[in-house]
Amino acid sequence: MSATRSGPMLVVVALIVQLLIVPITNIEKYALWKQSGGARLQPVNDDTEIYHRYSALARAGRIPYRDFVIEYPPLAAALIFAPGLFTPRLALYQFLFAAEMFFFNCLLVVSVSRYVARTAGPKHVFTSLAWYTLYFGFLSRLAFARFDLVPTLLAFSAVCAWSESRPGRGGLWAGLGTLTKIFPGVIVIPATVLDVGRSPGAPFRGLKSALLVVILGVGAWGLIGGSGMVESLRFHGQRGLERGSLLGGLVMLWATLTGRPIALEFNYGSLNLAGGGAQAVDGLMIPLLVFAELLVVVITWRRRMDLMRASAAAVLGFLITNKVGSPQYLIWLLPFLPALADRTGRPARVLLTACCLAMLASSFASRFYGYLDLRVVLGYDLKNLLLVGLFALLLFGPDRRPVPAPEERAITR
Repeated sequence: MSATRSGPMLVVVALIVQLLIVPITNIEKYALWKQSGGARLQPVNDDTEIYHRYSALARAGRIPYRDFVIEYPPLAAALIFAPGLFTPRLALYQFLFAAEMFFFNCLLVVSVSRYVARTAGPKHVFTSLAWYTLYFGFLSRLAFARFDLVPTLLAFSAVCAWSESRPGRGGLWAGLGTLTKIFPGVIVIPATVLDVGRSPGAPFRGLKSALLVVILGVGAWGLIGGSGMVESLRFHGQRGLERGSLLGGLVMLWATLTGRPIALEFNYGSLNLAGGGAQAVDGLMIPLLVFAELLVVVITWRRRMDLMRASAAAVLGFLITNKVGSPQYLIWLLPFLPALADRTGRPARVLLTACCLAMLASSFASRFYGYLDLRVVLGYDLKNLLLVGLFALLLFGPDRRPVPAPEERAITR
């Protein structure tokens, strides 16, 4: 079979395997459905309950942000409301939301396949999609209860466009991603750094495109939501240090080992630390974020890094310095590491695999021992340590890229 034909076939096979993985990783939802004799869908407790509640308010004619506070950016709100247009029932809403997310997952798989075929050659597509499918298996339970696949697709599309010398389109995707879940905006940082070196005539075209999209989006957001937009932004500023974050995990470990009083409080949509010095440490997160992204800028400029790798580092820097370290944030890396074609790609993928396993083991153990048990705390700290190691590897690891064979380059043109 020729390389031109095998690419689409591999995409189809990968999607079929991923579709088969979904009921396995969402076995609790399937079990509830079986309990009813398969007669009707049963609702399950996850973030889609919150989404459904917001959707019900919108169906009742209330204006989001203006009439009720919603903590998500405007394009995320559109994703949340869409399944509610077809049903008021929670269980069916959850099913339609999962179908919506799988559609965007399909687009991600196609995008990864095309990027790898173009940059590394068709023979590398199988390996990339195999790694993607492995990560999908680890994260699919989270992926269908959150909307993170969509900003991840927009971030990855921005990198692909920039790598094809289309910075305007890249900025468009990055801007739309920022209006969905903030983190795709960091793609602009390494992309602009590299543009300055190779596009002296118009080095800021992508940056201008992204800023224009964000300004227009925020303007429309303000017109619709009024002061509710400010409340939505303030929601995130007032959040505390979440238990799964880098510094949150270290605070929990220190408190557990020293016997200092510490507790968990559920507020602002997450389990946040109370006591143990959490408030003092919370203020370090913004300086850490700035340091991480400046480090990406410096290393990208000095090494003229591959944009995909530099973008993965920028996204990861944003992830590990966030004061909320929710497990679903690992979805942000889902397409980036399978797309890496240099010598750092394989060890980076192994590190992410270990990180996913540590996250899953800790989440499972917390059901039996509680979040403050030393074993659970160590598991989350191991996950964070692996993410820090992955960040360092992306920035300082070897960067030689394989060059596609002449026949492969001809095929992918």
